[in-house]
Amino acid sequence: MLRKLSPAAALALAVTALGTAAGWLVANNLAPRPQPGADIFALLEAVKPYEARAVWPGFVPATIPLAVFDGTNTYAFGLPSAPEGFSLVPGRSGVYVYPGQHVQVRSNRRVQLAGIWVASITTTQPLETFVGNVIHEKFHVLQAHRHPDWRPNDGFLFFYPLDTPEVVLARRLEVEAFKRAVTAKDDADARGWAAEGLRYRRQRLANLPEGLAKYEDEVQRLEGLAEYVEWRTVGKGWMDRLYDLDFAPGAIRSYGYNGGRWFGYLLDRFDATWKEDLEAGVFQYLRERLETAVRGAPNRGFGSHELAEIKTSVERDFRGRQTALGILRRDFEARPGWRIEVLADREPLRLRFFLADRAVVPAEREMIHDRWLTLFNDSCYLEVINRRCLTVSNGVTLVLRVVIPGFDERPAVQREDGKDVIKAPGVVLRFSGAEVREAGRTLVVRLAEPAAKRD
Repeated sequence: MLRKLSPAAALALAVTALGTAAGWLVANNLAPRPQPGADIFALLEAVKPYEARAVWPGFVPATIPLAVFDGTNTYAFGLPSAPEGFSLVPGRSGVYVYPGQHVQVRSNRRVQLAGIWVASITTTQPLETFVGNVIHEKFHVLQAHRHPDWRPNDGFLFFYPLDTPEVVLARRLEVEAFKRAVTAKDDADARGWAAEGLRYRRQRLANLPEGLAKYEDEVQRLEGLAEYVEWRTVGKGWMDRLYDLDFAPGAIRSYGYNGGRWFGYLLDRFDATWKEDLEAGVFQYLRERLETAVRGAPNRGFGSHELAEIKTSVERDFRGRQTALGILRRDFEARPGWRIEVLADREPLRLRFFLADRAVVPAEREMIHDRWLTLFNDSCYLEVINRRCLTVSNGVTLVLRVVIPGFDERPAVQREDGKDVIKAPGVVLRFSGAEVREAGRTLVVRLAEPAAKRD
């Protein structure tokens, strides 16, 4: 049996691994992708029985459009006509194909093709994962239509408070209480541990700024519900695939997935009408409804010996985490080669997309990304894929500085469509009106001030 690594050990291992396997990916500018030649039509046939299962009011997955990159081409299903660049697949009514990977279909998420919400899928194996992803992302499309305001702002994670042993302990106790609630066979135990988890959650969220506490509830409602629907449809165990829930910022978003899944299960157990009432606007967040469902629950809690053991493990893991973060930050600065530095002090960059679960915070206002980041302002668009980079925020949701190291050659500045463009492995940077200069082996791009000020 494989030994489960502690979160701190896993991060330390990742620091080493990212310098090898991921380094190769970066050097070759390759994103993780399915194996070419996947029989996409056979896969979709396997999805059909699951799509027929009714697990959410009015959710009929078979009626929701889908786009799948199979490792070679991108296929679109369920659209009224071919999006730009797509053509009809011979002998397949209503199926369109795009040669290669369409720019919108880069990960498992909801996207728009030709102005229509579509579930985007890029992971085709194993089959259970493919089925689950299809259900998950199609539910996000339903949410986009019914609840367009369910949009948690991931930019809040740029200024989420730095972890302390006390914060990590509070989160771990909360998570452990909910695990016990979900796995309890006796209803009294389930209700009691759920109430205890909610007590820890109230205490923890009360110490956060209001916007961050609301963000956690919003992630649970958006992503956690989609995961609940996926788990319920596919028939996965409620404790299957647990994420790292210890360290922010990744743990905060990941907990939204796990927590929403667990809250949905507990509400199924104690509240028969919660889904219909949520859709009807009777309540806003799963936490609110679960509070009502377990009111008056019997007391459950950790013994003094358990609390001491958990506290000791948190202190050990926190020290390991801090050591690993220090190594990660030093390795980042020591990367050889050319680097790009984008300065946005005159007009900060806004967040369009990033993978929060793959980001780490080595210091206040700093965040290291290694998978996908997209930022923009009125004069600039920046996308970094499969290349490690560092962002420095202004203490809220805006980015003042981006550093992208490790280029073998000096990144070249070219002109395209009236803008300056830097294209390097894993990076596209488009800008206008910026100051560009060299500082040693760093290409510094200081972005222009807002147009209103220039005028």
